[in-house]
Amino acid sequence: MTIRFVKHNPAFLDSDQLVENFVVRQADLGLITRLVSENITGSNQHLLITGPRGSGKTVLVRRVAIAVEQHEELNNRFYPLIFSEESYLVSSAAEFWLEALCYLGRHTGIERFKQAYLELRNETDDQRVREVALSYLLEFADRKGKKLLLIVENLDMLFGDLGTEDEGKAIRQVFMSEPRLMLLGTATNLFQVIDYPSGTMFDMFKIHDLKPLGDEECNTLWGLIAGEKLSEEQIRPLKILTEGNPRMLAVLAGCGAQRPFQQLLDTLVEAIDENTDYFKSHFDVMAPIERKVYLAIAELWNISSAREIALMARLDVNKTSAYLNRLINRGVIVIQKQAKRNKLYGITEGVCNIYYLMRRYGCQAERVKAMVNFMVSFYDPFSVVSLSNGQDLEFFTAFEGAVMSVPDRKRVEQCRDHFVASEDMAKRVPGLLDTIRRIRDDWKMVAADMENTVLLESFNHAFELLEKGSYIESVPVFDAIIMVYKKRPEAHVVLKVVGAMFGKGVALGNQERREEAIQLFEDVIASCKERTEKQMTRWVVLAMFSKALMLEELERRNEAIGIYEELIAACKGRSEVEIAELVARCMLHKGLALGELDSWQEELLAYEELIAVYKGRSELEMVEQVTNAMLNKAIVLDSLQREEEAIKVYEKLILLCQERSEEQMVTKVVNAMINMGVSYGKVERYQEAEHAFMNAMELSPQQSRAQFVLLKLLIKMQERQKDAFELAAHYVDNAERVGSTLKGVITQFVELAALGYAKESLHILLGSAAERHLEPLVAALQLFTGEEVKSAVNILEVARDVVKKIEERQRIMIDVSNN
Repeated sequence: MTIRFVKHNPAFLDSDQLVENFVVRQADLGLITRLVSENITGSNQHLLITGPRGSGKTVLVRRVAIAVEQHEELNNRFYPLIFSEESYLVSSAAEFWLEALCYLGRHTGIERFKQAYLELRNETDDQRVREVALSYLLEFADRKGKKLLLIVENLDMLFGDLGTEDEGKAIRQVFMSEPRLMLLGTATNLFQVIDYPSGTMFDMFKIHDLKPLGDEECNTLWGLIAGEKLSEEQIRPLKILTEGNPRMLAVLAGCGAQRPFQQLLDTLVEAIDENTDYFKSHFDVMAPIERKVYLAIAELWNISSAREIALMARLDVNKTSAYLNRLINRGVIVIQKQAKRNKLYGITEGVCNIYYLMRRYGCQAERVKAMVNFMVSFYDPFSVVSLSNGQDLEFFTAFEGAVMSVPDRKRVEQCRDHFVASEDMAKRVPGLLDTIRRIRDDWKMVAADMENTVLLESFNHAFELLEKGSYIESVPVFDAIIMVYKKRPEAHVVLKVVGAMFGKGVALGNQERREEAIQLFEDVIASCKERTEKQMTRWVVLAMFSKALMLEELERRNEAIGIYEELIAACKGRSEVEIAELVARCMLHKGLALGELDSWQEELLAYEELIAVYKGRSELEMVEQVTNAMLNKAIVLDSLQREEEAIKVYEKLILLCQERSEEQMVTKVVNAMINMGVSYGKVERYQEAEHAFMNAMELSPQQSRAQFVLLKLLIKMQERQKDAFELAAHYVDNAERVGSTLKGVITQFVELAALGYAKESLHILLGSAAERHLEPLVAALQLFTGEEVKSAVNILEVARDVVKKIEERQRIMIDVSNN
């Protein structure tokens, strides 16, 4: 069945669609259904489900009705009768029972009930209307031998609109005395209705309050709408932004489908833009002064006292307090915290607050954007925050966190592939695209006729799609080339057909169709094995290497290692840059695969072989592979606690590359200096470590990781702690730099707090230029140090998660020290 999801009108769904959509609140469904089934005596226990707008009340009660109809025992005892979501025509007890008769006629299709409803609509005697309509309902119940389960939504609005207290009492009296009628109702809240004349109506209910969805339920709903679940970490900010409200989560999921998590801010902006009318209606129904107080709270976007709200609204405190009570009764604001002397208030629906702030385009809108960017950096374990010089902060975070804070060999081993440039050490075939592009550029043929022109254009178009990541779109183009030209004998045509087979394999591999990709690579190898042309040899090498990568993806590492070794033995003597570079890559991947199998010494030998064979080459591509091998070798030595040997390898790497001016080579030198500094620190050669970090900072002034590792080194040196915090203060005084290295900043201040420097860290951040980027972190440090925090509810939720991360780091440190 095709999933059809509606955000505002569940009544538009048929029963099958509603059941298909009902993927959360299973526990609520079970509880309400059980409570309905327990009504087996002459006295009914009526039920009221409460929750804010969008919490799923409508879907839940309609799902209960379906459950009753589908359960044999319940179906024999109850007949669900569902009112529409709003009962605007009801202003008296007579009209309530007349409305029930209307839905009975529609639901049963019985003409007599329909006709009775039409006749009673013209009756002016309310008492007669009430008595006759009710008699029809009870007659139907008797004839069926069932209780009528009246499902009525928005009871707070419905009974709030009744004209007098007597009207409410009249309805209540029937439900309290008539065993054939049971009421299952919904309401946004109970605060509002207790002040109405019919407030006593609600004394007869057992009340079930819908709680916000938990993380797991949020992810289930997200998966239903977006088509794919998020990671456990990634769903947290969505839960926090929506406060677990199903409707708001559905809105975000609809905009976030097929969009990377890193674009969370774009998802939020689009959701707000597409649903502006919905959010705006929330404000439009308020009276002017009431709205003014509400928007003052929204403008503050902190949990705020009545005095603070009054000041923002430019109203008297007493008048403001009165309106605050009215807004609480309406359920649109809530007391978020009972402070020592006063109450602190906040908006009930946080997304409405964010909508208002984003529409205002003021400094508070920037505050929202900063919070969302913080969320992406903090919650996404796969996020990559680039430095200004293009370096990847994630490499350094993974390594330094493992080596300095948790010197555990296995952890370092797991992080090792983060420490080599991702494009050079990618375990997926797309890492080969630059090599493919260079090879393809060398093989451009002259289009001597129209047929060759078509072949050339198709071939280039297919690879352009591949390079752009349009894997699905590229496959039919590759297929067309293979199908049309596969029997042609001309060498330049065969070359393109083989290339198309390889390109299709790459495309399939990136769609996780790995077995099909492997088969295509084998076909390429078989097609070219008897050919001696230089270009064919290149395709064979590419296909063998790509097949090995696919086998690694399938965790068939021994098979992959066998192919690497076969390729190395066959082509190690080849001098062409494209071939030599691929052979070097084979040596690197062979080493990584051996490391995954815990064959440390063999892994080191693989890197040493690469260095020995290619250290004399001066081409940039080859120097990069040699330095990658040296870097990997040093990290393995470090993980084996052979730090002095690792330091010597780093020194050789720096010496090899220090005269190179290419950006990627400068990056490798900086990486090596930082790693070498870490190794010095592990063997307590602190002055040399400091020197290494300072050199890295001098070579790359924007290198945040060098500054952070130096900061931790200085903290370890009791006499240098003052210098350490001066360095930290200097770093966070550059807002642009902090904004571009947000993930690393969060990681490091979490680490400092876990080491016992939470107060010092807080002192550094407060008033700094970077504070606006780090509000959840500042709030977390305040919570962690026992200070009172007044911030936005969403930000406080993130801050509590940051505190959990600090406490987790502390536990890890204690465990390591104990072992």
